[in-house]
This record gives sequence, structure tokens and C-alpha cells, in this order.
Amino acid sequence: MRGDDEMMRKREWFMAPTQLTLMVPGLLGPFPRDGEPLPNPPALLRLLRNAKAMPGAPDPVAWLCNRFGITRDTACDWPLAPLLAELELEEAGQDYWLRADPVHLRADRSRLVLFGPEVLAIRQEEADALAESFNALYQPDGLQLFTPTPNRWYLRMTHAPRLSTTPLPDVIGRDIDRHLPRGEDAAPWHARLNEIQMLFHTHAVNERRAEQGQPGINSLWLWGGGRMPASLQAQDAWVCSDDPLTRALARAANVPLLEADGGLEDWLPAALEKGHGLVVLNDCRQAQQYGDTQEWGERLQELERQWWAPLQALRAQGRLQRVMLQAPPGAAYHINAPRWWERLRRPRPLRQYLVS
Repeated sequence: MRGDDEMMRKREWFMAPTQLTLMVPGLLGPFPRDGEPLPNPPALLRLLRNAKAMPGAPDPVAWLCNRFGITRDTACDWPLAPLLAELELEEAGQDYWLRADPVHLRADRSRLVLFGPEVLAIRQEEADALAESFNALYQPDGLQLFTPTPNRWYLRMTHAPRLSTTPLPDVIGRDIDRHLPRGEDAAPWHARLNEIQMLFHTHAVNERRAEQGQPGINSLWLWGGGRMPASLQAQDAWVCSDDPLTRALARAANVPLLEADGGLEDWLPAALEKGHGLVVLNDCRQAQQYGDTQEWGERLQELERQWWAPLQALRAQGRLQRVMLQAPPGAAYHINAPRWWERLRRPRPLRQYLVS
């Protein structure tokens, strides 16, 4: 009987759902495999040494939207702008929204390379001044620009354009030519973007920035267009993240948002008692997008201290049974509770896990 009970407990554990899903974009590159030396965080490597590789999500935005039950036509965007406008402006309504984020376009030979708002150190008063000039020019056309934060701007319009766009994170550090808006209304919007660039180029905000040696806020990047989804379906009992999109999705789906207060060992076991949880960490993403391996390594070491070491400790204690790790683009691992013989395996160096 005792053996049967033990077998039943093992079977119940094996059939139990994954207790924690972690999405960490950029955690495993891609980086050049013959580049500079990379760190080898011991706790992360212990977690990965016995993990089972799974098909990974190439796009974190699509993965998140699918997880919350959002569907879309392939010719349309994921409707990120209205979700985030509802979170930050509390007035998405049924209007059509686009993210219209401030960017710097830099000429590099025959191409224009995009740099995102995170590296521009935009002040709120600069954002508001540019929005005021934009709205004075374009409100008669049914367009209104909102700047609730220095880095995240929103464009509300009375008519939905027939456009398909590329998310800003996918264009950072790249030539914009192949990523400009597509669709039936693309041509007039390309012309409008050129007008906006001229408006911003001569604006007093950018004149002052040039005098101070700062890169200009010389364009907007349009993406994530749509109307507010009618309903969302939650797969998770709770969510923990400082990522605005993740928080917007959780709020729209009425999923509790937990704050990572104190050490992981203090709050995570109690959170897991509520059910399956989703954690989204964007610490590595920007450094990976810009190819800054030094900054990426520093972020990785910070995650080692705050997340991987505590997770490994909880796992070794048997207090965390399963973890699904998504590391877009393209990497994913299913991490089970360790078995005694697996502890004998040596961790491989981190470079062997990097996405090509």
C-alpha cells in the first residue's frame, strides 16, 4: 500500500500543471557565438542543466497576446495601443489607437537606423511640447497625440487606417526601410511621417537638444494599432511584472497583479498557493537588442541575484515543482523538480544555450 501511495503521489505531481511561467526576452541572446566572453551565472546554469528544450516563441508580444486569448487577422496588428491607453490614460473607449513612440532616426550610409526612446533621455516637458505642436497641426484631421510618459506616446484617431505595422522592439538598432507601415493606407501615412519629421526637426525642443549635444527626437514610430478587445481569457491566477503590456493585459483580464516585495523566497511560495503564475522580466531585452553584451551581462548577474538563485533554492527544497521558461526569440525550457542522479550532471557554459 505504501508503494502504491507513493506511486499515486508521483503520478499526481507529474500530471499537475506547471506552477510558474517565466518570460525573459533577450535572456539567451541572440549574440554572435564568437563574441566576447560571457558570464556563467551558476544558479541559472543549474536550472538549465536538466531542463528540457521546447519550441520557443519568436515574438514575445504575440506570445503574451495569445496567452490572454487575443486573436487577430494576420493583416492587422496586435491591438497593444488601446490596451496600454486604457492602462495609462484610462480612456481607450472604442476609438482606434496607435502607439506613436518618439524615436531618433540616424542616417548610416544609405539607410536610416532607429534608436528607441529609452536611450534619448526625453523629459516630460519635451514630450508635451512636441505633442502640443503635433495636435495643433493634425487635430483638424481627426488625430490627437497623447504623451502620458516621456517614452510611451499614443495616437487616437476617428477613422481606422488600413495599416499593418512592426512593433518598435523589433526595429531598434535596424534599418527602418523594410519595417515601415504596410497596407492600403501605407502611402499617405508614409507622407505624413515625413511631414512629422520636418515638424520635429525644426521644433524648439530639438534645437535645444542639438545645442546640448543630445540626439534629436526626430520621428514617431507607429505600431500596435487597433480597438480595445471585447474580452480576454486568463490562463494564470496571478501576474508579476513591471512590463506595461503585461500589466495592461492582466488588468483587462481581471487577473491580480502582484508586486515583488521583499525577497523571492518570502512572497513566491505564498503566490504559488493561489495557482499558476506568470512572471515577465524585461531586464535583458534592451541590451540584447542593441548588442551591448557588457550591459546584458550586468543585467544577467542582477537576475542571478534576484531570481535565479532564489528559484534554484526553492526548487532544491522541493517548494517549486515546475517552471516553464520562455526566452524569446526562439528559446524555451521546461524545468522539472530535480531527481537525485541529475544533480551529478555538470552545467554547460551559457554560450551553449544562446539562440543563433
